[in-house]
Amino acid sequence: MKHLLLYTLLITSLSSCISKGFYRYGGAYPNVQLPLESEHIGVLEPRGIFGNEHAKRLTYKKLGKKFGKCSSATLLTENQLNEQGQLPAIFEDQLSSANIQWFMDHTDLDYLIYIDVGPGSLQDLPGSLNPVTADRMASVRLIVYDLADGGELKSITVNGTLNLKPDKRIWELESSEEGIGYTALKKALKRLEKFTNCR
Repeated sequence: MKHLLLYTLLITSLSSCISKGFYRYGGAYPNVQLPLESEHIGVLEPRGIFGNEHAKRLTYKKLGKKFGKCSSATLLTENQLNEQGQLPAIFEDQLSSANIQWFMDHTDLDYLIYIDVGPGSLQDLPGSLNPVTADRMASVRLIVYDLADGGELKSITVNGTLNLKPDKRIWELESSEEGIGYTALKKALKRLEKFTNCR
């Protein structure tokens, strides 16, 4: 038991030493409130190079916890949509206009959440005319589609950047691009959760 406690303290202290970089927010109407009460919301698995199993678990855990506070809200994962025959054939990481129309015509969803996580920098952030460069970069784009008309209700973008320290000490750790992507994903999900009618 004592060894487990020491191990936990060691991991915690090392995690606090990891430099996770700097993050900038952008998007279209990111502070528009997402209605949850009595709504059906579909959440697709994260796309992009970093849209792996870890990103999937992170997304569904955070949104499931938040949306679960609204007893009248229904959250459907991509697997659940597929099991119910409410998922079109999505051949690429991007949703096409035909995909959106399919959701409108064949499902009872009110909103659809699409997420892309990958390396590099998005260019729709404030100050994008002067692109930021860094040693490591990753970004997230989160879009909420309103399936009443197929348009975007809101989008949230997060750019993460990290410049490596040439003279860092041995205990000073630095996030990988994948790690920056996960942190950006957490921040995008937190921003989404902040602006809902569910308290």
